[in-house]
Amino acid sequence: MNYTAEEIGQYMAHCIGLAKQAKGVRKPLVGALVLSPDGNIVGVGYKKFIPGTSMIIHAERVALDNAGEDTIGGTLVTTLEPCLKMGRNQVLCSCSELLIEREIVTVVYGLPDRNCRSNSRSPHKYLGKRGIEVIADTAWSDRIWEQLH
Repeated sequence: MNYTAEEIGQYMAHCIGLAKQAKGVRKPLVGALVLSPDGNIVGVGYKKFIPGTSMIIHAERVALDNAGEDTIGGTLVTTLEPCLKMGRNQVLCSCSELLIEREIVTVVYGLPDRNCRSNSRSPHKYLGKRGIEVIADTAWSDRIWEQLH
C-alpha cells in the first residue's frame, strides 16, 4: 500500500508520542507501529525493559508482537532505523531479522541508526536486498533528534 507524505507524517508523529512513554531506558527513545496491508494500525510499541530485568525489548519487536499475524504484508513505521545486530542488553534476534521473519513488506523510518552501521552494512541495505521496501523519511530526522535524544 502506498502512503502519502501526510499519512506518513501522522504515523511518525504517533511513533514519537509512543517513544515518549518509555521510562528509564537509555536514549534514543524509540516508538514504532505496524500497519496492516489495508492501512489499519494493528500494533504499537516503544523501547522498554523486560519487567524485572535490565534486558531491553526494542519498540519494533513490541509493535510486531502486538500485531500478531497481521504483520504479513504490512508496513512498519518507526522513529529509528531498525537494528541489524543485537546489543549487549537485547534479547532474541535483531529487529531487521524479525521484520523478515514476520513478512513485513515496507519499513519507514525517520532517523538513521548510526550505532548499527559497521563494515559498510546497514539495516537499510540489508532489508532492501531481502525484498523489503525501505523508506528513510528524513524530513522527520531533526524533530526526532530534538524530541527523543
